[in-house]
Amino acid sequence: MPVTYVNSSAELKAFCGRHGGTVCTSGNAEAILRWAFEQRPRALFFPDQHLGRNTGHRLGVSDNEMLLLDAGASADTIRSARMFLWPGACNVHRRFRPEHLHAIRERHPDARIIVHPECSSDVVEQADDDGSKAHIIRCVSKAAPGTTWAIGTEARLVRRLDGQFPDKKVIPLAAAPAYCSTMSQITLDKLVDVFEAIQEGRLYNEVTVKPEVSRWARIALERMLEQS
Repeated sequence: MPVTYVNSSAELKAFCGRHGGTVCTSGNAEAILRWAFEQRPRALFFPDQHLGRNTGHRLGVSDNEMLLLDAGASADTIRSARMFLWPGACNVHRRFRPEHLHAIRERHPDARIIVHPECSSDVVEQADDDGSKAHIIRCVSKAAPGTTWAIGTEARLVRRLDGQFPDKKVIPLAAAPAYCSTMSQITLDKLVDVFEAIQEGRLYNEVTVKPEVSRWARIALERMLEQS
């Protein structure tokens, strides 16, 4: 059963749609993967191997039952796998390493460490909690005043939370800021330009998708929404 992360191309979503598969977010990946296994005995998860592996672990799939796709894999290895993981990774979250957690625990022994599930499994396993950005925001917002949080995700979110909750200490998991260059391209000025163009009836940076691709991609997305 093919499952692709929502931040993927329309063509990849259409691939899933054509083959009975669906789409997931970091927040609903566990529910979607559980659904996938209810439909078929094996799943292809892409493009993020770490989100796939960490989600599989939560559902009881062992590393021995996961195959990081490799052209040199043996037939026996392929037959025994329950999950096939595409060897992709988020450039931001793969930067976090176990030594970052060790350093935080030495400097801030009372800190609670929470990371995004696109971090590698050795980081997720050693953290106190993991979850989507929405989950991270909820945890910090509900935390008691005076608590310290070390967060392993995009640096601007960490900085925003620190400013939003001055009664708590919110720090990045790693000293070197983990910035996402793609997210940097989304600015308030550009958003305003789009809204103004819509008000004026103008097309602004129009994106077109082939009808057949759009149809199958929509089917994959609708399958996800049915499980939400």
